[in-house]
Amino acid sequence: KTYLTSEYSINKNFKGILISNLYLLGGYILGSIFFLFIKNWIFIFLLGNGISLIYILNTTEIWKEKGGVSSYFKETTLSIFTISFSSLLINLVTYADRLILFPLLGASQVAIYYTASIFGKILALGLSPISSVLLSYFSKDFVMNNKKFWKMNIVNFSLCILFFIIAYFISEPIIKILYPDLYFSVCGLIHIANLTAIVNAATILLQPTILRFCKLKWQIYIQIIHLIMYITFSILVVPKYGILGFAYISLGIALVKLILLLIVGTLSFKNKLNI
Repeated sequence: KTYLTSEYSINKNFKGILISNLYLLGGYILGSIFFLFIKNWIFIFLLGNGISLIYILNTTEIWKEKGGVSSYFKETTLSIFTISFSSLLINLVTYADRLILFPLLGASQVAIYYTASIFGKILALGLSPISSVLLSYFSKDFVMNNKKFWKMNIVNFSLCILFFIIAYFISEPIIKILYPDLYFSVCGLIHIANLTAIVNAATILLQPTILRFCKLKWQIYIQIIHLIMYITFSILVVPKYGILGFAYISLGIALVKLILLLIVGTLSFKNKLNI
């Protein structure tokens, strides 16, 4: 399903992406109704993705193409492995609150941190589709330079500041309604955890530019530095300062990653690095 929807992005058919996700939503709703009677949650996801896939199969052609090996095979395969490894590192950090907090502090602290950051993560989801749109446009004959790069960053940072302001005023009352049992445990974490989620969202919009116009090795280097810092500082800080310490190092490391991406992009577009 994910592979086939890439045809929508390549053709800039964003209406197709919207409709396929509406079918996904409809399937989730239908699956939720089935759940009330059969008490098996797997049908929610099976129906949602299954109904969406039927629509996608009827509106795409990429799956009908015959297999073959082109002159780009070796280069493309190398890029796939590089990007896949980079994505693995990104996901390890994305789920760091579960992978690191659980063995160090226990399951209850994982729930508290996840709840504290949930509103920022929900807002950050709104930026993810923009990343796909940017890659769609960059895949064509788009010429990037330092001026355009920083114009994009100004828009990116403005959106993130706006989202943080919204989260600052709305997240506490929403968490109080949705998670009343955890509210008092997360009060001191909400703003710092949401800020971390939104800084990470800023990198989501920045990464397509680095991925498309800069050498792939920089993506790998930055992700490795990010992961090593996360593990090292978590082991050193979390046992002593607990979940609040984890919240602060998460924010600091997210800012370091953002700064590294900005440096690589700026130097690349000034032709100081190999694009």
